[in-house]
Amino acid sequence: MDTVSIKNERPIIGILTAKPAPIKKYVVDKEFKSYIAASYVKYIEGTGARVVPIMIGKDSFYYEDILNKINGVLLPGGAEWYTEKDGYADAGEHIYRIAKEFNDQGIYFPIFGICLGFELLIYLSAGKIDNRKWCNNKGFSRKINFENFDYKSTKMFEEVSEDVISIFSNQEVATFFHQFCFTEEVLSKLNLDTEWKVSSTSKDDNGLIFINSIESIKYPFYGVQFHPEKNAYSWNTTYKVCHSADAIKTNRYFGDFFVGEARKNNNTFDNKDQENKHLIYNYEIVYTLSSYMQCYIIPDE
Repeated sequence: MDTVSIKNERPIIGILTAKPAPIKKYVVDKEFKSYIAASYVKYIEGTGARVVPIMIGKDSFYYEDILNKINGVLLPGGAEWYTEKDGYADAGEHIYRIAKEFNDQGIYFPIFGICLGFELLIYLSAGKIDNRKWCNNKGFSRKINFENFDYKSTKMFEEVSEDVISIFSNQEVATFFHQFCFTEEVLSKLNLDTEWKVSSTSKDDNGLIFINSIESIKYPFYGVQFHPEKNAYSWNTTYKVCHSADAIKTNRYFGDFFVGEARKNNNTFDNKDQENKHLIYNYEIVYTLSSYMQCYIIPDE
């Protein structure tokens, strides 16, 4: 497939939902099966794409069907254990397998993992072996280290401006909300250093150096440990999120890159009625007062 000739001007991104436990106490008067933090939806919409929620707890046929109609998948961050039945990780495993099959068949299909989604990509590629390290990173803004990494040789950073790299390297504009992380040593231990290319790291308050950005060597799969969607869309003052103009500009880079990758895919819904039925616009958005600020709630379907 000649991916260069494909320039999809109406890209649709699937965002995986998650079990509602983290926001249940903020939304007590409604029944729903899963949710998506609205910041991810706004982040994707800000790049010129639309969003379809991908439900948890479905069978393989559902995931094959929905991935055949969209142009890429965002695996968002969140608070869910990989061992939970019919949850985020089970659905992510289906998506990961199907996306690999698509790419092996010549159908360009990208995945972008943020925080938990980034960790899930490595977890699945390791055969569901969990070797994450404990990190002290809940609600911090930090610098990103690109030194000693050939980041310009990666697809994710081959066209990045030196201005963006300089801001990330010298200013605390990357936002972290995670308690687990992967290190380069763990990646080597899992024999994954020939499958994934590390392009940057960061350091927590205990001095642990952890992987911050990564991409698959074979597939258009990308991941970042930090949250590029929070700078523009998360305003809870409990946490340290940088809202400077530099922070907004640099963190938008990843959304633009990912949706640019999705534009290389020409999957479509069978018709406009079917497309309209699946779009995120069909779901209710609520103000949660949590770190997510707003969430789309997904009923049992």
